[in-house]
Formats: sequence, C-alpha cells, structure tokens
Amino acid sequence: MGGSKISRGLLLECAFLIVLAAVTFFAYWQALRNPFVALDDGYYVTDNVRVQQGLTFENIKWAFTTNMASNWHPLTWISHMIDVDLFGMDPRGHHLTSLVLHAANSFLVFVFLRRATGMRLRSFVVAALFAVHPLHVESVAWVAERKDVLSGLFGLSALIAYTWHARGPSLPRYLLVALVLALGLMSKPMLVTLPCVMLLLDYWPLRRFGEQDWRGPVHAVWLFLEKVPLFLLAALSSVVTFVVQREGGAVYSLHGLPLYVRLENVPVAYVKYIAKTLCPVNLSAFYPLSLEGIPLTRVMAAAVCLVALTAGALWLGRRYPYCVTGWFWFMGMLTPVIGILQFGNQAMADRYMYLPIAGLFIVIVWGIPDVLSQWRHRAPVLATLAVSAVAACVPLTVNQISYWRDTMTLWERSAQITESNRLAHYNLGCGYLDLKDYGRAAEHFIAALRAAPNDVESMTNLGVALSAQGRYDEAIPIYHTALTIKPDHVNAQINLGVALMNKGEYEQAAMWLSDALHLDPNNPDIHFNLGLTRFKQERYQEAVTCYLAALRLKPDHIDAAYCLGLALMREGRASEAADVFSKVLALQPNHALARRQLESIRASQ
Repeated sequence: MGGSKISRGLLLECAFLIVLAAVTFFAYWQALRNPFVALDDGYYVTDNVRVQQGLTFENIKWAFTTNMASNWHPLTWISHMIDVDLFGMDPRGHHLTSLVLHAANSFLVFVFLRRATGMRLRSFVVAALFAVHPLHVESVAWVAERKDVLSGLFGLSALIAYTWHARGPSLPRYLLVALVLALGLMSKPMLVTLPCVMLLLDYWPLRRFGEQDWRGPVHAVWLFLEKVPLFLLAALSSVVTFVVQREGGAVYSLHGLPLYVRLENVPVAYVKYIAKTLCPVNLSAFYPLSLEGIPLTRVMAAAVCLVALTAGALWLGRRYPYCVTGWFWFMGMLTPVIGILQFGNQAMADRYMYLPIAGLFIVIVWGIPDVLSQWRHRAPVLATLAVSAVAACVPLTVNQISYWRDTMTLWERSAQITESNRLAHYNLGCGYLDLKDYGRAAEHFIAALRAAPNDVESMTNLGVALSAQGRYDEAIPIYHTALTIKPDHVNAQINLGVALMNKGEYEQAAMWLSDALHLDPNNPDIHFNLGLTRFKQERYQEAVTCYLAALRLKPDHIDAAYCLGLALMREGRASEAADVFSKVLALQPNHALARRQLESIRASQ
C-alpha cells in the first residue's frame, strides 16, 4: 500500500513536470524565431571575438579575468561560448538554451517547494506562475540576459541542496550548498542575498528555529553562524562586482546621481515591482530613472504602502509564517539592485524580478487557500483561480515576446509606454541612422536630448543626422556644444571636422581632425577624412600620406584605397595609381569608379 502511494505520488509529480514543460514551451516558443538585438547582444555574442571563438582554454581563462560589460560572471561567458560551439551564430540555438534553462528553473521551483513544504499542488501553482509570468520575458527572450536563467539554475539548486542539508546537517551536504552557491555567483552576483533567503527558510518552511538536535534547541544565533562561510562567499562576490563595475564606469557617483534621488526611487520601485507582478502590462526593456527626482507625494504614498505591507507580513507571520518568508524573500533579493548603489541609470528592470518574484508567489499561493479555508466550495474555487491566473499570463507573455522580434520594435515599444526615455529614443535614432532615414533619426535624437539635455552621444548623432541631410549650419553648433561638455569626445571631433570639410572650411576641418588624431591615432577613419580634406585643398602629397596611414590600419578600407589612387593620379603617378585601382577591384570587383579610372589610365598609356 505504501509503495502504491509512493508510486502514485511520483507519477503525479512527473505529470506536473510534463505540464510545466508544455506550458513553458507553449508560452515561449516564438522567442526561438527572434534575432539577436542591439541591446548588449553585441557585447555578449555577436561582436565578441572571444565568445565567437568558442570554448578554448585561453577563452576560459579570459572569462575568469575579464571585466567586459562591467561584470564578472565567468560561467555566463562560458555558456555563450558553448552555444557558439553548438549552434554557431544562429540565434535560434542561443534562444533555445535560455528557454531550456528557464524550463529547468521552473522544474526546480516545484522540486524545491515540494521538498521544503510537502505541499504538492501549491508548489506546482507557484512553479507554473514562475514559468509563464510576463516579467520573465526579458530574462528568457534576451540572449544577453543569459546570466539570469543560468544563475537561477544554480540559485534554486543551492536552495534544494540547503533543504537537504537542513533535514540532516553534515559537512558534505554543506559543502555542496557552498559549491552550488559559488557557481551561481559566478553566473550573476545578484545571488549575494541567497544566504539570507536560507535563514528565512529556517523560519519557514524548515522550522529550524527551536528545533532539537544534539546541541539541544537550535537558536537563531547558531543558524546565522552556520551561514557565515556563505555570507563570506557573497561578500567576496560583492566586492569583486563593485570593483569591476566601478572600473567599467557603471557605478554612479553621488555627484552623478544624488543620494536623495536614489532613496526616493527605492519605495516607488518596490511598489511598482508588486504592481507589475499582479498586473504585468506595459512592460519595458528600460525604465528611465528621473534625475529630477520623484514627486514627494508619490514617494510618501509608496513608503507608507511598503511599511504597511511589511508590518502586515510580520503580524500575519505569527499565524502564517509563509508571509514572513515570502515577503522578505521578495524584499531581500531585490536589495542589491534597488538603487542604493546605482549600476546604470534604470529605475527598475523586469529581469531583476527573476528569482524575487517567487517570494510574492509563495505569499499569494499559500495565502489564498487560508483566506478561503471556511468556504464550502473551496477546492473548485481554488482550482479555477489557479488555472485562470496561469492562463491569463500566457497570452501576456506571448505578446511581450513579440516586442523582442527586432531592435526597432523593442525600442519603439519602450518609447511608447515610458516618458523621457533617453535610451529608447537614442537607440531608435541609431536604428534610423542605419536605415538612412535621417529625418526620423533626428527626431529621436532631439527627443533623447529633451530627456537628457547634456547627453553628448545624442548630440553627436543628431549632428550626424543633420549633416547627412546637408544641414551643416545646424549640425556644426551642435558638435561645438558637445565638445564644450566633453572636449575629448573623439566622434564629435571627427564629425565636426567632416561637416566643416563638406562646408568648404578646410583649415578648420583639418584642425579638428588633427585633434581627433592626437586622441585616437589608430583610427583609420580619421586618417581617411584628413586625407579627404587635404585632397580638397589640393595638397595631394599630404593626402597620399593620410590615405596610406588609413590603409596600414585597415588594409580593406575601400574608400581610402580609391581616394589614394585619385591622389596619386593628381600627382602624376599614374602607374602607381593603376596598381592601387587594381587592388581596389581585387577587393571589390564591381567598383565601377575604380574600373573607369583604371581604364582611363590604360587608354592614356
């Protein structure tokens, strides 16, 4: 009889896991059709030479020593390298890996809660919500956010290992917890608060406070001391992360972002995270942080709401201890990214809720049955609520994934649903520059500057968009303004020089291009544009020198090679020019101008 019950229970759990896999893949399958996007996917995959070389000893060593992307997460780099070995640069394979990891994490949520609480159905509902909630789209559908799903895998595995250790403490089990936690921290350092989550689990559902063992009653002090090595691991990860992000320029100083702005955002962000969990609509790839601050009434209302919810969790926790664990799981896991130490200029981010959201789900899924405990038709009502919640999430998730189908759609959506979103408008402007739609590009750079008036990158690119329309008189003052803010901005100097050259102010153009060359002597485009300026001044020998310098730095620079041929012709060095035009045609056989010049030289010989 006992074996039969175990068998039925095992079959039921297997059925739950199959359903979880099915609903996860149903919600996310269209992500497999999405391309890479111009939002850090270049840093992590498409423009990363190390990653594109695949998994080698040298690249593994690089993964453990680089601070690229202002992060230290060697296992994340290695996972991308493995993807390249398996799938090349086909984005479908990279998306598939993230989806499989997310499905595995949904399984682990179920396994963890089932083992920790003994509650099969409630654990399954939490896992199902975790699987299909729209707030997870950013973590799953964005290749560069692999660190979320990978660290989630290790973080949830660490909680399962800790539950195993708590049931029968031993050194091997504890070492397993520490090992898996370390792997998680090497995937994404946001897991630094996981030892605190383990303390919460000691309160509920493991109920280790006051538990009897060989020492007598287990006290909170001992449970804290037990986790000191885990806290030390987390502290080490925090220090490394802070140093790496500060060196990468990702940490805002108090001068760059005042403390009062950060503190104002904290309660507002917490409340917004709760709201997005309960009503996951109008999700954005970027939520801008207002540097002017948030209205005091909104800050106070959010703070009062947060204090009331925290007090309610503590009061209810005496009878319903899951309220304490779930609420402080949510609050605590968000602490590293809530903005006291500001990394980047976002007010919040969907991806930050990847693991913290489970705490809220625990409170809701355990709390509703207790609220309805006296209802006569409790079971069908609970089943209807659970199915309805999961079913409601699926189309919202499918819809949210559709916004990741390309870069322009992603940023159009962000600009549409947020205000003063500099990053969204800047990226849209860059996208329209690539499409050569200079009018719309200028509109978005102007919108970006309304949100951030001193943004040098937006100024420079606005100048590029205006110059491309021949509006040099408008572009030149914008470049000067950008250089007033940041005198050593090389791109602004280059583009100012090019605009002045196109306007016929050659000496001024040469001066700015020479200044840019002093800052960036290995930039072939500066040499090329300085060569164009000298050519237009009929200083052909200087132009030849510039073109040759550009070609030394970039041998396949077609424009520099063609213009070198023209300069040589003007100097009367026809045979040398013919050799150059021949090389241009070898690199680009359909280069009509080079072919025409070569034929002209041969006809005159």
